[in-house]
Amino acid sequence: MNLPARRGLALTIIGPILMLVLAPAVLGIGIWRGVVAGNAGLDHYSWMDVGQTAQISGVGSQSIVVSDNGASSSVDCSVDGPSGPVDIYPVSYGDGSIAASSYLEIAEFDPDVPGAYQVDCAADQVKVLPTQVLDDADNAFGLRMLIGFAAAGVCFAIGLTLLIVGIVKLVNSANDRRRALWPQAGYGYGYTGGYGYPQQAPPTGDPDDPYARP
Repeated sequence: MNLPARRGLALTIIGPILMLVLAPAVLGIGIWRGVVAGNAGLDHYSWMDVGQTAQISGVGSQSIVVSDNGASSSVDCSVDGPSGPVDIYPVSYGDGSIAASSYLEIAEFDPDVPGAYQVDCAADQVKVLPTQVLDDADNAFGLRMLIGFAAAGVCFAIGLTLLIVGIVKLVNSANDRRRALWPQAGYGYGYTGGYGYPQQAPPTGDPDDPYARP
């Protein structure tokens, strides 16, 4: 006798793989791409030694960043421009972190005219770059993180759905196989065992005789 096929086993394997393997991998890729995107714009600018000048072509807000390798946001800096000393605005440590990158913003200043600005900080090396670049790095990191979380959530939801459907199919197929085995085990209406009443012998004598034995 051919038994019904066992259904849903593959789904119970694929579902956990999507939930426990693919979803974390997608999230990790999203975080990695966010870090790469956040660092890409900052890597374009060169490190400056103490006393070097930075050529600034605009008058927008500029940021001073250092390597986030145990650096402190309390690094003292001074900036001298074509018109003399420039006011700088320190950035607190918590606000200076940039898009999970290896950089730390320590101060900002607003150049009054384009030109060469000498930056002196109590740090080995610094970078001077437009503050908008840091904002773009934060946005790039956040966007890729959001995409990573969304894609990982979709993978997890699909995997959970497949796992539930697979379990239901396995249970139903197990019930079908059990019912298919019942007749072979001697259950059901087709059973012809030795229980019940014995059959009577056929009647004898004259069928027209009312007193004949039935």
